Amino acid sequence: TQMYNYMRGRIGRSGAFFQDPQGNPTTFCLTGDPVAGTGWLDGRDYPADERRMGLASGPFSMAPGDTQEVVVAEICAGAIPGVDRLSAVSLLKFYDKVAQLAYDNLFEVPSPPPAPNVVATELDQEILLNWGSDEAAVHATESSVVGSFRFQGYNVYQLPTASASISEGRKIAVYDIVDGVTRITDQVFDANVAVVTSKVVQLGTDSGIRRFLRVTTDAIKSGTQLINGVRYYFAVTAYSYSSDPNAIPNNLE
Repeated sequence: TQMYNYMRGRIGRSGAFFQDPQGNPTTFCLTGDPVAGTGWLDGRDYPADERRMGLASGPFSMAPGDTQEVVVAEICAGAIPGVDRLSAVSLLKFYDKVAQLAYDNLFEVPSPPPAPNVVATELDQEILLNWGSDEAAVHATESSVVGSFRFQGYNVYQLPTASASISEGRKIAVYDIVDGVTRITDQVFDANVAVVTSKVVQLGTDSGIRRFLRVTTDAIKSGTQLINGVRYYFAVTAYSYSSDPNAIPNNLE
């Protein structure tokens, strides 16, 4: 009987409703935001004590022989240096949005557009990057539609080494579709301060699509002239964008 009362959102022994701080009956207790320190909070409105939690769905109306499919996401957050109990709550909610998007898309997790097929040509103190010669690859990239994610543009980076990630490189060009979508802001978890924050993640210019770039200067070394015989490393990526306000992330590169 106690477990059934808890499943109905009531106090286990008595079956009575919980009461919020204003004395209103409710089946949802402790609805405050512990990160902001606002609302109805455990440990402040209730003294510290043992806590037990149960999860329930329903009730469902079922005829004999019926079945119900239940989908459960078990999400954890906090096993990152610098993440305390409160910032872990923010991270948990962030992960929850990602899980919800996967569920809403019937578990077809969106993927970035296919990577461009780049051909590099060495010239005198110049490198030509061309990713437009393979028409099949261009079509696969620029026609990419995965759920609400559509191809948006290309980024070109110079990298310090062959094994470097794009986060270590310098972005030297952006070519994006002319559609009014330029600054793409997304929710990201900043591990340095252990909070979820808004950040500009793509910076288009509505410049239109180009599929080649002439490189004459070294962006890693403050724009000095390229030197014949020296190795330089570049990456050309394609990125997509979703205008769905619930999409976390809303861009894939």
